[in-house]
Amino acid sequence: MVTRVYHSLLDNLELLIGKRDKSVPPRRLIKQTGIGLDLVAEESIQHLLELAELKPDASVLEVGCGCGCSARLLTLRLADRGGYWGFDVDAESIAWCQKHLEANRPNFHFQLADVYDELFRPKGRFKPAVYWFPYLDDYFDLVLIPAAFTRMAEAEMQNYLSQVRRVLKPGGRCAINFFLINEESKRLLSEGLGTVNVSCANRDYQLSQRNHCAAPVSYEERFIRECWAKQGLNVLEPIHYGNWCGRSGAFHCPDILVATKLAAVRPVADEVTTF
Repeated sequence: MVTRVYHSLLDNLELLIGKRDKSVPPRRLIKQTGIGLDLVAEESIQHLLELAELKPDASVLEVGCGCGCSARLLTLRLADRGGYWGFDVDAESIAWCQKHLEANRPNFHFQLADVYDELFRPKGRFKPAVYWFPYLDDYFDLVLIPAAFTRMAEAEMQNYLSQVRRVLKPGGRCAINFFLINEESKRLLSEGLGTVNVSCANRDYQLSQRNHCAAPVSYEERFIRECWAKQGLNVLEPIHYGNWCGRSGAFHCPDILVATKLAAVRPVADEVTTF
């Protein structure tokens, strides 16, 4: 609470003296997002977009858009004939995005997801493990997930991955951040070089605060590859590994997987499910 008040005071002071860009989200929302808007965070998002080979006329869905960190960069990269859709469980972040981003860009759309989240939406109507993305089949050229899968348990991740496949166009791409466990990351973590504190738990790895929803979750690379193959998502090699486990020379981000959807799926009715 004290931190939130402090950030609000700083935001208001900078607005009064003209040193704060109104298009930049408030500090309290940036902190909640956990991605930030510093140079390292911007590099991470830009890297994700580059690997996804974003086209100016693409239709883009972002799962867990937060306070619009990625969307702000996409306003500079998507043409008017392209489009962006983002959803998140945090009502305050979505309201800010609608007021400061959507209002100025008619091809940008932000929606509140009524999905249970221990921190941001404890009374959410839907469980993440059964949630149906409110978009048509085969609709998007690109789906981005910068952070959600780094704290999702297996059942939730599996469901969201199936939804990603459903809403992607045949040949469309998804770019998703993970903390992947392989021989290299295991070795580096065992040497205490990682910046993310994870411990082994069968197929996934997470903080010792095992019941805390914000605890980072990482998955064995082999297991994730199996999941993607079952969904008809073809991983584009190589996987781009981040420095979270102590890799030298790697990007300041989690590991990035990019995949293409191999086959068409059965179309749904014209109506779109609402939140």
